Parts: sequence; structure tokens; C-alpha cells
Amino acid sequence: MRSIEYRFGDFRLLPASRELWRGADAVVAPRRVFDCLAYLIEHRDRAVGRDELVAAVWGRVDVSDVQLGQIVVRARRAVDDDGVAQQRIRTIQGFGYRWIAETEVGEVSRLEPAPPPPAPAPSAEPAVPVPVADAAAAAADQPSTTARPRPVRRVFAAVAVALVLFALGATWWLRRDGAPALFDPAAAATALVLPLEAGARSSEGWVRLGGMDLIADRLRSGGLAVPTSESVLAVLQSAGEDRKAQTQALQRAFGVRWIVRGTASHGDGGWRFVLSAEAADGAVVSAEGQREDAVAAARAAADTLLAALGHVAPGDATGDGSAQEAWRRARAALLANQNAAAREILSQSPALARMPLERAYRLAQVDHRDGRYDSAAAGLSAVLAELGPGGDALLRTRVLIARGAASARRGDFAAALADYDAALAAAPAEGAVLERGQALSGRGSSLVPAHRYADALAAMGEARAHLAAAGDRFGTARVDANLGMLELYRGRPGAALEYLDSAADQLQALGALHEWQITVTGLVQARLALLQHAEAQAAADRGWAVRERMTEPDQIVDITLNRAQVLLAAGDLRGAERLLADPLIDRAVNPVLATRALALQADLAWQAGRWQSAARLSERALASWPPSGADGERDFVALIAQRALLAAGERERAAAVFDRTAATPAAAAEPMPGQVPQRLARAEWRQALGDTAAGEDFRAALQLAERGGVPADLALVASSYVPYLLEHGDLDGARAVAGRVAPWAERDFDCALVQLRLFHALGQGEAWATALRQTLDLAGQRLVPDGLRAAPPPVAGSGAAPIG
Repeated sequence: MRSIEYRFGDFRLLPASRELWRGADAVVAPRRVFDCLAYLIEHRDRAVGRDELVAAVWGRVDVSDVQLGQIVVRARRAVDDDGVAQQRIRTIQGFGYRWIAETEVGEVSRLEPAPPPPAPAPSAEPAVPVPVADAAAAAADQPSTTARPRPVRRVFAAVAVALVLFALGATWWLRRDGAPALFDPAAAATALVLPLEAGARSSEGWVRLGGMDLIADRLRSGGLAVPTSESVLAVLQSAGEDRKAQTQALQRAFGVRWIVRGTASHGDGGWRFVLSAEAADGAVVSAEGQREDAVAAARAAADTLLAALGHVAPGDATGDGSAQEAWRRARAALLANQNAAAREILSQSPALARMPLERAYRLAQVDHRDGRYDSAAAGLSAVLAELGPGGDALLRTRVLIARGAASARRGDFAAALADYDAALAAAPAEGAVLERGQALSGRGSSLVPAHRYADALAAMGEARAHLAAAGDRFGTARVDANLGMLELYRGRPGAALEYLDSAADQLQALGALHEWQITVTGLVQARLALLQHAEAQAAADRGWAVRERMTEPDQIVDITLNRAQVLLAAGDLRGAERLLADPLIDRAVNPVLATRALALQADLAWQAGRWQSAARLSERALASWPPSGADGERDFVALIAQRALLAAGERERAAAVFDRTAATPAAAAEPMPGQVPQRLARAEWRQALGDTAAGEDFRAALQLAERGGVPADLALVASSYVPYLLEHGDLDGARAVAGRVAPWAERDFDCALVQLRLFHALGQGEAWATALRQTLDLAGQRLVPDGLRAAPPPVAGSGAAPIG
């Protein structure tokens, strides 16, 4: 009899071989996730009750709603569904679930899996260790038979957060010429400008986007709150070609009063711009302008429209009109991601040649967009030197903001902070609302690596007020994302989620793909810190789905590292290894990102039991650690280095990882990043030396983790402390610590392994068997020690005391 397969969308599920495929790629589906999917699909003609599904997946009925809900979440994610869309698995309130996707049944048409990436050339120090799933395969790299992998799960959450903070605080190039006047946003009308309809001649092509941008600036200068052109274009791209769908998407994203459409044409009489502002209630206001010069004609049309809407047009901008047109052409190229064209326009414009400082500033914007941060900073420094103390205050402000952003992108937060502060001091007393908001936002981000949290919160709050006054919903969404990142950096992942979820929704509605993806990185880290692995994978998958649309290499690397990190947390070591072997990772420009990649590779080697590789990689990460931006979190990497070196029998090298002479730091009023792994490393070092004071350090590490209340930190300590307590015969102490992480054992491998160790030591056979099933279900390719797989001998009196 031939095997059957179920086909839905680009997925295929093969019950007989227990395989799930998406196109030619195999999808990892743990046993219960696969069973859940298979049962719902096989009974897709009806709704499946909760108890029926539990019995089918677990083989028993004593399963909580939380457990079932977690399996359904993971099943949905495995087939690209979620609880909001419910395109494949629908919740039947008060009853259970039903498979609703259109599904075909046919004979198996097997596709061979894609071949693995070619092995790297041999080297003395491989960049990516090959994971192993059994002890025999690891023997060549495992001189110590007593060492056991222990988790370092908050590996570099804060390293990733540092990257996100300065990336979100550095989008300075969005601002253009023409500062908005200070106005009451509650009393102001709002408008957005769409790309113009322009002539087909190549000489007129720039007007479509450049004219759009100029008119938006002019309306903003007249007192209207107008979204950035980048935001509008992103929403249009996500809405498709249908005009009604575009209008609905724009209203959802911006909630504006007026949508401005326009045409531009060139004839014997020069340029003619015709604008039409359309309101949701059907009102229409029109205006036009005709001049020999395109910039002047667009300005005239915008000024007429302002008057028709009851606003006073600003005075004519000073400067060379042809220079303005050149800049508009360059802006149009930037909006279309044609950076090389923008650079050529700026470099070859005779008008801009007469304005060298302005041109140098604009060219630095292009360098920043290209990721050439050193070049951007050098050009901006030259502009500042030429400006002198009495130069244009607004230009000085913008250049300082730009240089601060470049410094932040290079990980030099002290220099970034100095520039943002200087920008605030240089800003004109009147106007410059958006510039003040940008400088304050950058200032807040730059304060976080120095752990100046209160000052950072104050700066971000003030930045948000300025950006809201400027009508910059994009900017306020970025500040909300930064506030979430700040909470995450402070070790408050639960508080971070509210900010991050809201910011992600706003940025997605605005079509701000790059900033949205950066915020998704924060969501991944927050979920991992809360040991919410299914939700973390769902967030990482959302980022992975847009990977091909990203243009900046570092963001592609960030997406790849997110996916690798959640695979590591799920025990899919081979999947993580394939991702970490991506050659693009080695070309990461940002030092924090490059360090994060090394750190994850070290974590992979550690989990695979390759001590020497883990030691080499973690030492490389420590040697290249950025001077600021993740200073406290280096201790997570140092903990891996110490563990790997001790496991490899390299005690002398392990002794050099931490400063053993430093006094134990006093407990801070607020737990600081790195305190838990630092104290835990001290305990494990003393344990390795046979020092009886190790117990004091274990207790101190647990107290620090308890104060912070982060599940991943508690699991980190418990995974090391419980074996220590069992080794020293302190069964009651082991029960207490294991009980602290027991609520997460249903979804987290390391917490499940802690329970398994405890029940095996206590000789509680039934509890041990349950814990073993749970641990194996979560293990993936991680090792479960053979000694814990064998049934424990009964221990007299062991069942008297409950866990807790």
C-alpha cells in the first residue's frame, strides 16, 4: 500500500514517515507538535474536542490547558499560522480546534532534502563547530568525561539589544531640509503626500518622488503634521496596487485628515504642478503652481494648497534653486534605494559645488545609507571644522546628530553621546522640533550601555514628545521600541514586551520594514529570557520571512542570528550550525553583531560537547569585545569560556578568564547585566578547586537571579546549583531550587533536566519516568546523560518530602 501525504499551501505532511515539508525544505516538528498537526488534518471534516486532542497527542487526559495551548501555538507556527490569522488551525471557543485549510490527499511525492552547505576548508581554528548528537562523536574534542553541558541561555540577549538600541536611535538621515515650526498638534490638520504622476522622460523621472518629498516638506513647514516620505512609500508598497486598499492602509497607518495627490508636467510654459487634497468625508481642495523651475513650481503649488487649508506659507527658502533641485533628485534616488545614483547626482551638481558644506553633509548621508560609517564620520567632522563656532546653527545641529549616529553604529557610545549633547546645545531656540527629538532619542540610546537608565528614560520620554509635536509617527514608534529595548537591557523582559509588541505593530503598519525587523530582534530576546521558546521562534520566523527583502547586510545577519539562537534554544544544533556557517556573517560591519555571532558559535560548540572549539570561539569573542555597548554581558561569554576550558582540562587558561583578585561587587539597588553569570562563574570556579566556599557563591548567584526574576537567569543558576547540592547530599536544598524552575519544565529543556536529575537522585521512579519523557521530548539534538536514562534504585524515605 502506498503512503499518503496531505498537501496544503506549499506544505506537505507525511504521516507514515512523520515528516513535514515546506517546498524542498524539511520543517522541524517535535513529536507532539507533529501528532497535533496530523490528528487535526486527519479529522479535518469536524471540530476536535480538547480532551480528544489531548488523548491523541499525550495518550492521557491529565494535561493542562496551558500545555495544550503551547503545543497548538507551536503547531500553528510550524505551518506558518498564528492565533490571530487562524488560517489553518481555528480555535472553537469552549470546545477545541479544527483544521480549516484547503487540503489535498495524494500519494507521497518525495523530494530529497537540500544538500547541506559544503564543509569549510580545514583550518587550525574552525569558525563554526560541527555539532554532534552523541558522546561517541564528541570524544575527539572531549578530554573530560565528567563535564556536562550546562545552559548559558541569556547568551547575548543584551548584546543583541545593544545593537538594536543604537540602530533604532540612528535613523537620522530621514530628516530633510526645512524645519517645521512649533505648533499645537491637536489643533493642526494632518496630511500626507503621495508620489506624483510625472512625465515619462528620464529627465523628469526624479519629480515623482523628489517632488513628493519637496511638497511634504513645504506643507510641514507651514504647520501641518506630515509623515515622512519613507513611511508613506513603505505603506504603499505593502498595500499593493489597488487604490482603495492603499487609501485604507494609509488611514490605518497615519489617521490623516488629507491625502494629497498630484501631477507634474513640463511644457513650453515651464513646469506645472497640480495638487488635490482629498478628505475621508469627500471634501476636495485643489491648488496648482507654474514656474520655469520645477522646484519653484512645486513650492508654489504647495503654498497655494497651504493657504486653501487655512495655513500661512513660510517665507521663501534662501539658497540656490538649482541646488535644491539637485538635492531633490538625490533624495528621489535615496527613496528608491539607488544610493550610487544619489552619490553621482550630488557629486556632479555645479550648483551644489558652490555649497560645499551642504554637499559634504548630503554625501555623508549616502555613506551612512551604504554602511560606510567611518567615511560618513570623517566627512561630517570635516564639515564641522569648516562651519566654525558662528556657522549655520541648524546645519551644525544636523551634522552633529549625523555624526552621533555614525559613532553609535560603530559601537562608540561615548562619542555618540557627546555629539547628541552638542546637537541639543547647538539647536536653534525656535523650531528644529524634529531635530531635538532625534538628538534626544539618540542621547537616550547612548546612555543605556553606561547603565544610566534613569537619564535614558528621561531623554526618550522628552524625545517622544518632540517627535509627536512634529507629527512624526515613525519617530514615536522608534522611541517606543527603544523604551522596550531599555526595559530588556535592564533585565525586565516582561515589561519590555508591552512596548515592543506595540512598536512592532506600529512599524509594521507604517511599512517600516528595517525598523520593524530590529524590533522583532528585541521580541526574540524578550521571549527567550522568559523561556517562551515557541513565541520566540514565531518572532524569529516573522523576521526570517522578510529576509530576502532586506538591503542592508548587517540586518540580514541579525535575522540569521535570531533564527540560529532560537534553534539553539530548541535543541536543533544542526539547523543552527547551518545558519551560523553563512559566509555573510563573517562580513558583518557592526562589531557588536560580529561579537554576537562568535558568541553564538561558542554556545553551539558548548552544547554540542566540543570543549576546545567552545573555548577558542569564546576567547575570540572576548578578545574582540566592543569597548562599550554590552560590557556587562561579556560575562555570559566568559562563563562559557571558563566552563569549556575546565571541561578540556585547561585550568590555567580558565583561571585567566575572570579577574580572581577583584573583590565581590556589592549588590546594586537594581540588578545589573552580567551579575548573575559572574557570580555563578565564581561559584563554579571554586567548585572546580574543591573550595567549600563555593556553596556561598551559588547561594549568592541564586539570590541575584531571584531579585531579577528573569526565568532564564533562574534556569541558568538552577542547572548548575542543583547538581552541586545533590553531589553534597543536600536533598532538601536541591528540592527547593529545582522547585523554583519546575513551572517551566514543560517547555524548557534545561528546567526539565533539573527535575530529571532531582527525581533520579531521590529514587522516585514514577516522577523520574515522567521527567525523562519530558526531557527527551524537549532535547532535540542535545545530550541526556546515559546515567539519567537508567531507572534509579529506590531511596528509602525519598518520597516523603514534596518538591518546593
